[in-house]
Amino acid sequence: MTILTMGRVAMAFVLSEAAGMRSRAAEFLGESQEIEPGQPLARVLAETGVEVTASAVAGNTGNGALTLADPAYSKAARSGRYKAICIAAAANGGRFRVDDPNGVEIGQVNVGAAFNKAVKFSIADGATDFAVGDSFEILVDLDAGGEMVVAWDPTADDGTEIAACLPLYRYKTGEGERLAIATFARDAEIKADHIAWPEGATAEQKETALQQLALHGLIAR
Repeated sequence: MTILTMGRVAMAFVLSEAAGMRSRAAEFLGESQEIEPGQPLARVLAETGVEVTASAVAGNTGNGALTLADPAYSKAARSGRYKAICIAAAANGGRFRVDDPNGVEIGQVNVGAAFNKAVKFSIADGATDFAVGDSFEILVDLDAGGEMVVAWDPTADDGTEIAACLPLYRYKTGEGERLAIATFARDAEIKADHIAWPEGATAEQKETALQQLALHGLIAR
């Protein structure tokens, strides 16, 4: 006798959602992905459709310059305004703290060294030294399609380790292909035992992902 195994049912992981279509979002799935309904996805930047600009904040004491790298961002970058703020002054030098658009520190960098995380740049010394509080702003601006979702990977450190949403259906993309998909992105209750975890995910990694999803209002029951 042939035994047939049914795959995951679309939206079986959903316990409740917000009124109207508020819980759902239209997103672009990145290339070479094969995902299941209810599988945690990460939201990252694509290689196109992203513009990054930088400027010194008016009133700086130091007159050194911030130069963006090429490329000026990684997949871990988020849309919004990053800030590099001088926290230690020094003759012909100094040290800057880098905050993301939510005001969370993502690292520090010395004048003359390269910063190579979500945003990428270096700060050069000028004729007048930097003072504590001097700052630069790095604006990450997305055009349509500049952001995409990919399979959550708890072992990565490029932004794909941050769970952000769950797909409604099964989707697959080939090499060089992107696909418009529907996700649950905010304000919904989900069934914890119906989440499609990737093989090998540990209990600790799953708990971290649930906490990340909860930040978007996706609550596991």
